[in-house]
Amino acid sequence: MSYKQNLHKKFKYPKNILTYLLETYPNKNWNWGQYGISYNPNLTLELIEKYPDKDWNWGQNGISCNPNLTLEWIEKYPDKNWYWGQGGISSNPNLTLEWIEKYPDKDWDWGEDGISENPNLTLEWIEKYPDKD
Repeated sequence: MSYKQNLHKKFKYPKNILTYLLETYPNKNWNWGQYGISYNPNLTLELIEKYPDKDWNWGQNGISCNPNLTLEWIEKYPDKNWYWGQGGISSNPNLTLEWIEKYPDKDWDWGEDGISENPNLTLEWIEKYPDKD
């Protein structure tokens, strides 16, 4: 067992610090919205489901660009105010060609700080959508 694993076992560090903090300090005045918990990289679908009445920001600089966002979340909550442009799903590091094909009529941002900077961008995307700016 490594030193780090031993410390983790000895002190029982939480696997998800955000979950731990929300459960330990439920009465804190948490910022659930823009640049807050909605944007936090430790956000999970389980937390959204556990706290459905919180003031989640589904849009720009919120859940739409959260690095844990998956297609499953979008499909589970299709009526939420998703933001597809810059600072939203177009900027999300989890974006794949599958998402673009599934939602071709969304307002995708192909430019700076959008799909063109996505780490998953491939030649296949460019060849498939040659007229996108």
